[in-house]
Amino acid sequence: MPKVNGPLLRRTRRSRDMSVDDVAPHLEISPGTLRNIENMRAVASERLIGRIARFYDLDEVEVRKVPQSPRLPCVRKSAPIKTQEVA
Repeated sequence: MPKVNGPLLRRTRRSRDMSVDDVAPHLEISPGTLRNIENMRAVASERLIGRIARFYDLDEVEVRKVPQSPRLPCVRKSAPIKTQEVA
């Protein structure tokens, strides 16, 4: 099962002022599954890719195009580690 272009799906959903909770029932999946697909933490079946493309009126080829460098999660900077010299 392939990954899909999650950022494209999120942008499209948001551009239509729809929440994950609004869209998920139309795709016959849970809101959590849709969140995971949009965040590229889950794959989608061929059948689901077709439903997504039809719902958003997108080309299936575009839905399948995974970005070259997906957004990585933010990493919080920690405080510098204090070291002591040992004599």
